[in-house]
Amino acid sequence: MIKTIIAILLLLICVNKGTALTCYSCNVSTSEQDEDACKGIGNPRPCAPNSVCLSALYELNTGTVKTFMTMKTCYPIMNGEECTNFVKTQKNMLVSTASLTSNSCKTCETDDCNRRTTLSSGSRSVFNPLFLISILGLFVLKIILS
Repeated sequence: MIKTIIAILLLLICVNKGTALTCYSCNVSTSEQDEDACKGIGNPRPCAPNSVCLSALYELNTGTVKTFMTMKTCYPIMNGEECTNFVKTQKNMLVSTASLTSNSCKTCETDDCNRRTTLSSGSRSVFNPLFLISILGLFVLKIILS
């Protein structure tokens, strides 16, 4: 019986991947640089597994028109290269006469952390709290059965 309980607890630890990260989602273009362009619009949305929250402000210049773009979204984890790859992707979507300048780009890894203009540097925990609870449960179970 004890072995069965332990096996079930270990299975729960291995299967549980925690909850998905939730990031603020907004895409706004303005004629002037505005750090709070997304304020009051957009919504939190769940991200795919292995994502971070990204907040980027960049300048799009087509020669005659200058536009400031603010984007807040979920973005796949790319070993610290998320902002670099995001900017490259945006540049690849432009016509050849346009230019893009990144003014700021940051990532964060806690729920809704990209809503604010100044991002927290919340880091993703690789430690699953369920693991600690399960270990403590096994310890208590061992004491009770002893």
